[in-house]
Amino acid sequence: MEVKDYQKDLAEQLKEFSVLAKAFSETGQKISLLQKIFGLLNTSFNLHNLLDKILDYIIEVINVEAGSILLFDKDNQELYFEVAKGSKASEVMNFKLKPGEGIAGSVFLSQKSVAVSEVDKDERFKRKISENIGFETRSIACVPIILMNKSIGVIELINKKDNNIFSLADMEILSLASFYLVKIIQNTKIIENLKNLKNKRRDREGR
Repeated sequence: MEVKDYQKDLAEQLKEFSVLAKAFSETGQKISLLQKIFGLLNTSFNLHNLLDKILDYIIEVINVEAGSILLFDKDNQELYFEVAKGSKASEVMNFKLKPGEGIAGSVFLSQKSVAVSEVDKDERFKRKISENIGFETRSIACVPIILMNKSIGVIELINKKDNNIFSLADMEILSLASFYLVKIIQNTKIIENLKNLKNKRRDREGR
């Protein structure tokens, strides 16, 4: 084997190794996130605190500057920020979106995940929020939260730290988080219903 051929072969092997290493790393991230979420399934936290912790985990694994979980208010027909993280988290909590409004509202309606690396070029991007709170939004990843075929909210991440581009692995992690988040919401509702039934029974027995 000539030196050039050897160098070429070595370069190809290193490239393959790099791809495999990245795949193993991403798989490890998925497992780590799922383990953390599974650990919350049987906890006694209220729903808000559970969502807050899950968002912390997602932001850490996917490595973004900010993120939020928006839920749908049926009575007012709008999406509100249930939890938010980032330098402007407290300010963004004051905003609400109509279904179809902004990237988050669009994802809510379509039930399809979206990754946008240059939001300025996306007509769905709602600049008003970023401008009002003084936060530069460069990239967005958003997935729907679906319960029994109906959208009940979205998870939105803002500004991927390394290169602004959300990878396929990032979106898979985000989708998995959304899936198990629904399980937690279901469990929380069941626990709340059981507590209500127990309280009603106590009230009846106390009469």
